[in-house]
Amino acid sequence: MALEGTLKDFSLGDILQLISFQRKTGVLILRSHDETVTLTFHEGAIVFADCSNKLPQNRVGHLLLQSGQLSPEELEKALDVQASSNERLGAILQRMLFCRAEDITQALEVQLKRIVFGLFHWSSGEFVFTAQDGVEYHGDLMRPLGIESVLMESAQMIDEWPIVSQVADSLNVVFKRLAAFEPAGIGASAETEEPLSSLASLASLRSLFDDDQPAMSSNERRVYDLIDGVSTIGQIMDRSLLTEFELYKALHGLASRNLIERMTPSPVQHFHSLNMAWEDEETTSRGGIQDAIEAWKTVRSQSGHISSDAAAVAISISKRTAVLAQGVAPAEPWMEVALQTVKDLSKKWRAGRSGALEYVNGEMAVAIVWNTERDYAFVVLDRINGHASKISRFRSHAAKLSACLLAPPADKLIPECPRET
Repeated sequence: MALEGTLKDFSLGDILQLISFQRKTGVLILRSHDETVTLTFHEGAIVFADCSNKLPQNRVGHLLLQSGQLSPEELEKALDVQASSNERLGAILQRMLFCRAEDITQALEVQLKRIVFGLFHWSSGEFVFTAQDGVEYHGDLMRPLGIESVLMESAQMIDEWPIVSQVADSLNVVFKRLAAFEPAGIGASAETEEPLSSLASLASLRSLFDDDQPAMSSNERRVYDLIDGVSTIGQIMDRSLLTEFELYKALHGLASRNLIERMTPSPVQHFHSLNMAWEDEETTSRGGIQDAIEAWKTVRSQSGHISSDAAAVAISISKRTAVLAQGVAPAEPWMEVALQTVKDLSKKWRAGRSGALEYVNGEMAVAIVWNTERDYAFVVLDRINGHASKISRFRSHAAKLSACLLAPPADKLIPECPRET
């Protein structure tokens, strides 16, 4: 008989404790809005986790690639093998000797933790646990995740997150080091040494020698060594193989001791990794990209419920330039995913092709509209946080935008969009 119910009736902690206490083997499926997470248990411990909306940065191949344990060519070969065999990627990478077993184990553990700890942010949902005689998992690569440690870490995360999360409002924030120079054990190089030029750098230097200052934790040291004034903290999280909470806690500890400082967000830095150049709306050339911006303004002016937090970017496909049509510099990891999707799709687009994509999960909604004949792609994203009304409105706006951009009449460049009733 299956154990099932809602997260309002039973908290996630209660469910996990029950499975652990009875040393159950089986599969727990949790659903919330458009997202489904599957946890596999062996004798009460979590041995596998999967998510229907798994972000690219939470995939094992991406983690190994970003942490420098795997090359792009090796990952592509492994994925080709996986496509024809349905074998799990970790096993393929080990068999093909592309990665060390301990590196794969670490990546699998990070993937597991990111999915599991993400569940503690859910405010509602349904669950069903089905007991089984046995389950398949990476027995030689995966370290089972004990429920006791999960509950301890999650309690710490819930308690400290309101404090540590203040250090950065998104994973695309960039930090720089403030230490003027670093004594042995901190990891400075001659190229990074700079003269003292501010009270902040003086304070950071003093903090390095202050006996009252706590020593760097291993996670703080790992993050500090990766801060270079260019990489986003999302990139640092991937390279360091930390969970989001571990990253933010390390950053908060470093910032509170004046060892690092947040830099002003730069759209240029964000698009650099995608080989896109940033232009201001006032200076961009006329053409498809400007037409896309005007279409978005039309939708926005005729619809009274577009979130002020929404971010929108118009992209010239041929020129690889981008213009921010709404919002601040797109500092959301979701925007990076969307723009990477545009980049990947553009390799397959042919003249005259047009279309639209929409992706919605419990947290974020993303819409991509492209028209190669007019030479533009347009990306819109908004944080919907599981609200059905926000999802409905977002889809309505995306449909209106598609109608404006994909089928303009011959005598009118941008048709009037239907008003919201």
